[in-house]
Amino acid sequence: MNILVTGATGFIGTNLIPKLLERGYKVIALKRSSSDISRFKFYGSANKNIVFYNFDDGRLDRIFEKEKIDVVVHLATYYKKKHLKDDIKSMIQANTEFPTEILEMMIEHGVKYFINTGTFFEYALDSNKPIAEDHQVNPYDLYASTKIALENILKFYTEKFSISASTLRLFAPYGPFDHENKIIPFMIKNILGKTNIEFNSDGFQRWDYIFVDDIAEAFIKAIDFTINSHIKHEIFNIGTGKTVSIREIFEILKTISKTNIRATWGKNTSEEIKYACADTTKARTLLKWERYFDIRKGLEVTYDWFRSNQNSWRIN
Repeated sequence: MNILVTGATGFIGTNLIPKLLERGYKVIALKRSSSDISRFKFYGSANKNIVFYNFDDGRLDRIFEKEKIDVVVHLATYYKKKHLKDDIKSMIQANTEFPTEILEMMIEHGVKYFINTGTFFEYALDSNKPIAEDHQVNPYDLYASTKIALENILKFYTEKFSISASTLRLFAPYGPFDHENKIIPFMIKNILGKTNIEFNSDGFQRWDYIFVDDIAEAFIKAIDFTINSHIKHEIFNIGTGKTVSIREIFEILKTISKTNIRATWGKNTSEEIKYACADTTKARTLLKWERYFDIRKGLEVTYDWFRSNQNSWRIN
């Protein structure tokens, strides 16, 4: 089976592609022309089953004409925690226009299966209970708004054409190859540098942190489900069903690293998400997916990776 992966060299793609190759799939990997593919050299002979294309040359049609694609896994995204005016055009293009062009190419070339990536930021995060897929949608930021826009576009294509789709709404991903500016790599970076940390918040926010290997397995399950279930479109939450605070993560990392750096805690703003937890019943029932890594085990693997790869932190 041939799987086209957008955003192939990003955080999720870098962890998912080895699992696709291990299963004997051919991967058609879309990337920016500036992206670094050196990390894929570690997969040895499996590289014969991966081919890279630059999507920013404006010729998606050539890729679909040359490669017989069975499934599209859409990971590419443009994210800004707080967008600026100059980000708007790029965000809308990357998060709505580009995947819509992919969907048009799928129709033209008879590709039937699309796996989409969403975010828990799409939900109304006003509850202290686990959030199910039918929870109210209320975008947290412009990024989440573009993700919701794509969901509506995807609904049109699955209703009007022979495309089946699944969307995985990821809660808070972490793990090897994560971007150094995110909270867990930020903490690890300072621990490795033996630098005390000044946090901008009080650290009591409780989020559902999901290890990237478990996310990759969810994508594998979603591919199988989407092909075999004859659905039009389903949405699945991917999380652990449990929350952990930033303070707790900091203490776990201190224990793992056997260091005793200090933290200075700040104050939360009204914009902070205080609580976010996934109800994963649907994913466990329909996808037959279960998370394997608890927070301690996931942080151990993440810490060891960052300690061993201190020159590979920034992901394109």
